[in-house]
Amino acid sequence: MKNITMLLFLISMNSMAASIEVVVSGQRYDGIHRTQSGDFLATTAEEGQIIRFDVAGNQSVLAENGNYFLGVKEDSNGNIFATDPFVNRIIKINTDGQEETFTTAINIPASLAVAPDGSLYVGTNPSDNTKGIYQLNQSGVENLLINDNSVVNNPLAATFDSDGNYYFSNSSTAEIFRYTPNGEVSLFATLPINAPGFRLGHFVFIDGYLYAPGFPDNRIYRISQEGDIEIVVGPGAAGEAGDFQLNGPAGVAAGNQPGEIYVTNYNSRVINRIQLDAIDSTTITEPAGLSGLWYDPELDGEGYNIIYTNSGLLVYFYGYNDLGERLWLISELYTDELNFGQSIDLSLLEISGGSFQVPAPPAENASVWGNLRIRFNDCISGEFILDGIDGIKISQTQKLADIAGVVCD
Repeated sequence: MKNITMLLFLISMNSMAASIEVVVSGQRYDGIHRTQSGDFLATTAEEGQIIRFDVAGNQSVLAENGNYFLGVKEDSNGNIFATDPFVNRIIKINTDGQEETFTTAINIPASLAVAPDGSLYVGTNPSDNTKGIYQLNQSGVENLLINDNSVVNNPLAATFDSDGNYYFSNSSTAEIFRYTPNGEVSLFATLPINAPGFRLGHFVFIDGYLYAPGFPDNRIYRISQEGDIEIVVGPGAAGEAGDFQLNGPAGVAAGNQPGEIYVTNYNSRVINRIQLDAIDSTTITEPAGLSGLWYDPELDGEGYNIIYTNSGLLVYFYGYNDLGERLWLISELYTDELNFGQSIDLSLLEISGGSFQVPAPPAENASVWGNLRIRFNDCISGEFILDGIDGIKISQTQKLADIAGVVCD
């Protein structure tokens, strides 16, 4: 079998204990942005407002005549911009607090990001041929950058990384695309959110990682520059953050302390401050002890068989496809070290064309079914994410049976 490349990422956070608290409440909050001064901006749906608040929760209203302010950003000069998509306008609030209509030339402006050169990148998703990603200079003159309907579809979230790469979402499919300074567009990541309708909220880069809210599954995802995905808040997250209750997270922003984020919760009408704790990155000194049968009690009739030898990890999945037919998948990973808290990506193969003859001839076909992401929390629990031709499935697994005489440490 071919060597399957392992993609690993290991994130080291501060040692503060995980916590969650309400900072602001009362409205359906959507977009959020941290300003240069350390305060925060948030947009609201029902009241059509843009509010500014500080870490103590003190707030003031910057704008209140919007229909539905969505994306909000501050540029390096302290000017604030916000999209008001249902009335086809973008507003600007200068440093004196004066509000003006910046442009009405873009049809249904949704996502908003400020480029390193100070220009605005705006995503729009109307049904006519004006769908695309636009660049606007400080005078409001627009330039259509991307109009490929295969990638621009409901781009409600957007941001830049420190290298000047632009990221925008397909919020209906949980896809995130990357647009490089030289004009290349590629799929960056697809989050495992299997729900109809709006899936992705406003995301942001923090310390080199993209933090993205999953609106229907009440999670915050963290994505490395290589596209590795980890749940850091909500069901499936490591530590206490796995028990934190979000309700329609629509936006996320960096806090003022290491490991701190602010999250707008649209459905519960609150903005939370969340302190993330450290992730256990202890090396598994006896990885052979991971060998055995693993399963999710909520998913009857399927599971995993894991075998770790001196040459690496061998994983079998047994279950069913969408047609109710038996599905067996296999993957292997050549590595001499595993760590708790790591995300491991493997390519899953489906084998067909074999025979029950003795001796059996080799199987005729080995096709790639999809991917499997594994994160071991400890020796007896972990998260397994299947992503393939039958869809996406997240399972919170636990050890069902060990191999006698082998201990995990």
